[in-house]
Amino acid sequence: MVGKGKEIVKAVEGEVVTPVLLTSADTIIEVAKKAELRVEAVKKIKQLALKITNNNDWVDEGGKPYLQGSGAEKVGRLFGVNWRINPEPVLDTAPDGHFQFTYEGTFTVGLESITAIGIRGSRSPWFSRSKGVDIPPEQIDKANVMKSAHTNCIANGVCRILGIRGFTMEELAEVNIHPGGKVEFKTGKESKGKDAGGDYPPGKKASDKQIGFMKHKAKDAKLPEDALKNHLLVLGYQSEKDVPMGKVNDILAWISDKEKEAKDSLV
Repeated sequence: MVGKGKEIVKAVEGEVVTPVLLTSADTIIEVAKKAELRVEAVKKIKQLALKITNNNDWVDEGGKPYLQGSGAEKVGRLFGVNWRINPEPVLDTAPDGHFQFTYEGTFTVGLESITAIGIRGSRSPWFSRSKGVDIPPEQIDKANVMKSAHTNCIANGVCRILGIRGFTMEELAEVNIHPGGKVEFKTGKESKGKDAGGDYPPGKKASDKQIGFMKHKAKDAKLPEDALKNHLLVLGYQSEKDVPMGKVNDILAWISDKEKEAKDSLV
């Protein structure tokens, strides 16, 4: 048998054979098989990730488990994840004195690479509240916030490239892991939103640099020209300028997923 492209040719001396082309159904079956294998692989990776982490590697963020940098580094080393973080974070400062750091990093496993960002700001309950009392931004240590943004980038990148986002408290409890720390978010009208998880800070949208980065990654992934725009419309955003800063990582993850799908369809 001689394979060329997506054709399967049977080479028989003295005989001319018409190539058998793989049909779209064949392609779908192959993609489905790979998807099933990927699902099982993710389950196994999550099980192993839980085995090598402990209570101190997890924090209860408003009822959801958050893997801290210490745990992400353990998981990353276990699966051979390499990363390179831009040493110069982006610092955004609001008129009221609150500030936010954003780190960007490249994460690699084998031949697969993705880009992820880490965000932490002074409005985060990690830094803005202590014993139920608000702390003004001028009293918050910028170095601590910057370090937290760096570890947040590592955690985001490791979990994304391994496909293990979305742990639940039930999954942790099954292996007797109980987050060593807890962060409570304000409720009702005083709610500040979740740090790097949604529209945080309230009303804060993606920066021009982040918008440019999303467009750049979509172009590098060779997505159709209107793919990113259509995806944003589905999410309820009229343009890149409407994307909350805390949702940038989700958009980057979607771009990476679409790029993987395109590569798989060519195999």
